[in-house]
Amino acid sequence: MTIWQKVQSALAPLLIRTANNRLPLKTGETWPDQYITFQVPSAGPEKYIDDHETARSYLVQLNLWSRSGFENFPDVETAMLAAGFYFQAERDMDYNDKTGHYGQSKDFLFYEEKE
Repeated sequence: MTIWQKVQSALAPLLIRTANNRLPLKTGETWPDQYITFQVPSAGPEKYIDDHETARSYLVQLNLWSRSGFENFPDVETAMLAAGFYFQAERDMDYNDKTGHYGQSKDFLFYEEKE
């Protein structure tokens, strides 16, 4: 399973639209009140044996978007932790005047051993 599939799988039980990098909208479709975009800004080897990569870490950034703030936003942190991700940091993002969404970014680390 790829890192992108792991993120999608972790967030699927929350029943909120989630997309890699940007949320595609069909012609005439309006922005949902809440949604998540994500990206992997960094991935790199962590361990080698005999010049062969045996472990890798991924930094995953979730961007949460909500028109009503985050008090009633699904609990993404618990979902990601349950899927083996480690919480790293969070920060607010600028309000999007165009769509009317508040933004919050959360970073998670995923470490995997390779065979």
